[in-house]
Amino acid sequence: MPTNPTTALAAETTGRTSPSKASFSMGGGSASMDFVIPRSGMGRLIQQILGSAEITAQGSLKRELPAAHPYYDWLYASRISNIEGITLDGLAVADQYQRIIQTHFKDLAIYENYRVTVEFEPRPYILIPDDILKASWEANVPNYYNIANDFTTFLDCAEYKRFVEISLEPSGEFLTTAVNSFIYKNGDAAPTWINSTNGSGVNVLICKPTLKLTWYFVPYLMVFSKNIQNALGKVNQYPFYGYPAGSLLFKGVEINKYSPPYQTLAQGPGTSPEMTRMCDITFVFELFAQSPNDIATEEPLNPSTNFKKFYGHNLVIWAQNMKYYTAEISPERRGAGRPIYASYRMEQLFRYDA
Repeated sequence: MPTNPTTALAAETTGRTSPSKASFSMGGGSASMDFVIPRSGMGRLIQQILGSAEITAQGSLKRELPAAHPYYDWLYASRISNIEGITLDGLAVADQYQRIIQTHFKDLAIYENYRVTVEFEPRPYILIPDDILKASWEANVPNYYNIANDFTTFLDCAEYKRFVEISLEPSGEFLTTAVNSFIYKNGDAAPTWINSTNGSGVNVLICKPTLKLTWYFVPYLMVFSKNIQNALGKVNQYPFYGYPAGSLLFKGVEINKYSPPYQTLAQGPGTSPEMTRMCDITFVFELFAQSPNDIATEEPLNPSTNFKKFYGHNLVIWAQNMKYYTAEISPERRGAGRPIYASYRMEQLFRYDA
C-alpha cells in the first residue's frame, strides 16, 4: 500500500548505468534516487517528500507521511541532498516567494525542470496514515482522578500507535532491611541475627528498569500540553504498551528540538521561531512489575478500582516475608484510602490540550 502519491510528477533519472543506488547490511540499509521534476511540481516538494506534521483542533496530529522508496518500500525519504535546475527559463522576482517582510536577494533564476536527489532510510517506528489511524480513535474515554472514581473524558486520538520507538534500560535501587530481619546460617550451628554489631541490615535489590517512549517529529508546541504536567508522578491507569496498570510511573520528558525541513514563518505579537520548530519527545517511565509469585496471597490484596491501582508502584515489600502488599494512606490521616501514587490515562500524553 503506497503511503501517499508524492511522486506523480517525478520521473527517475536514467542512464547507461543507474544514478540511483542502494546498499544493505545487518544494521539496516539506505538508498538514493535522482528524479527530474517540472517547475510546476516544486511548490510543496519538501513536505511531500519528507513529510510534515501539525496539531489539529482535536488535539491530534495531521501528518503527511514521508515518501517510501518505489521498490524498497521499507525505506522512507529522510533527506533531500540536492536540488539543481535543468534548462534555464529566465529570471523571477523573489518578492513573490517571500512570506514575511525581510531583507532578501532580489532575483533568482528559474528552470524548466529540476534534478532532485532523495536519500532513503528505514525508520525505527511504525508509520500509519491519518485516515487509517482515525479509525481507531475513541471518544469519551474516562480519566479517573480521585478515590471516589470521579472522572473527566477525552478523545483518544491514538497517536501513540505511530512514530513511537520504545527502549528499556536496566536500573534498580537497594533497600536496606531493618536489623534482625535476617540470620546467618552456618550448618547446624545456632542461627545468628544480622544486626549492627555484625553486619547491619541486608541490602535488597529492587529492579526498576527505565522505560522510554520516544515520539518523533512532533510540533514543539506539544511540549507545553497540560497533559504532561498532569501525568507527572502518576502511574498508568490502564494497561499501556502491554504493561499492567500501576506498573509505569511517569517521571518526565526529554526534548530534542530542531528546525523542520520546511520552515513556517510568522510575524507579530505572540509569535516566535520556537513555536514553528519540531522535536522528538521522550516520555520517561520507571517500570515496576512484580511476578505473581512475589505478591502476598495469605492476605489477599485490596481490589483495584478505576482510580486505585494496587500493583507495581503501589505495592510495598514487607521484610518479614519479602512479599509485596498494598499500601495506602492511613485512616487516621487526611487523604485516607489514597494509594501511594495516583493513576492517569497515559494515552493523553499523546494529544495536545492547552
